[in-house]
Amino acid sequence: MVAGALQGNVQALCEQAMSNEVQSSTASRTDMRISVIIRTYNRSRYLKEAIESVLRQTYTNFELIVVDDGSTDGTRTVAEQYGGRIRYVCQAHAGVSAALNTGIAHSTGACLAFLDDDDLWRERMLERAVRALESAGGETGVVYVGSRYFVGNDTTRLIDPGWVGRSGDIFDLLIEENCIPINAVLIRRRCLEAVGGCDAALGGYEDWDLFLRIALAGFYYCHLDDPLALIRVHPAHQSSDTLMMKRDALAVVSKLCGAPAVSPERRRLIRRALARRQLSLGWYLMLQNRREEGARELHAASPVGGAQAAQKRVLILLSSLFGAPSLQRITDWLAPRRKTETLRETRRDGSMQADS
Repeated sequence: MVAGALQGNVQALCEQAMSNEVQSSTASRTDMRISVIIRTYNRSRYLKEAIESVLRQTYTNFELIVVDDGSTDGTRTVAEQYGGRIRYVCQAHAGVSAALNTGIAHSTGACLAFLDDDDLWRERMLERAVRALESAGGETGVVYVGSRYFVGNDTTRLIDPGWVGRSGDIFDLLIEENCIPINAVLIRRRCLEAVGGCDAALGGYEDWDLFLRIALAGFYYCHLDDPLALIRVHPAHQSSDTLMMKRDALAVVSKLCGAPAVSPERRRLIRRALARRQLSLGWYLMLQNRREEGARELHAASPVGGAQAAQKRVLILLSSLFGAPSLQRITDWLAPRRKTETLRETRRDGSMQADS
């Protein structure tokens, strides 16, 4: 009852922060220092736009740290032209999580925000997020804003990813889907200190893993609908490595199975999410004609609830009766992929990769 009342209060405070949009932009306090971290790797052609979108923010009490993860193009030249307006940190290539952790280690702000090297913020991103965090109270550790996709360089045609946002305890939303882009958050430093930053051992979905651990640690989220984060989708990345993504997603959920002090309800949600990821991976392997691996994942899944158990039985039956081409036709007929889902997968695969 107390937790429910507290969550309702967080929701009300976040809604109040949104209603305060009519106030002057000077209404936000300016004593909360923000550290903005741009992680980059061989994206010199886009980096300037990302930096400029930060420097144009109406909220000005921030430091901008650009972490170069061992780029071999003109990234250093682009960054150094800004002189003292940014802090440029270069390291040997170590991957997305390591680059984020490097930025966090060099930061000094009470809160942190992240921007990928090819993405953009609208001018009031920080202002709105800071105002919401100030209004939401100490239980809230993360503010996340709305986001939109754009393809290539065309920011006039924006695509709604269709994510459903909510304030308060959102673990049940997060465990189902990686529904918060890392470019759309403002995080209190104490959240990162409590959970230990990004897991460098993960091959992908390091942001999803971080947000899940923050939620498990008891921090609340505040959601703002405004689409203040713009996420670029690269046409060259339309053919994403789906198998790698499915394995990475399974690894993130599997980590949570050993988390201590988890309530029975959350434990059930984790088990259900794990089974769903195993079934998804197993079915995909079957579609790739990797029948032995696929069957192993399908049989390993431990369904939660009758519907999921029935799904497992159906998938095992179908995979035993048909070959990969027929399974693909069945998949296309039963569950055609929406355009936004394709863009989500494309975006996840393209993040922090060098353009060809």
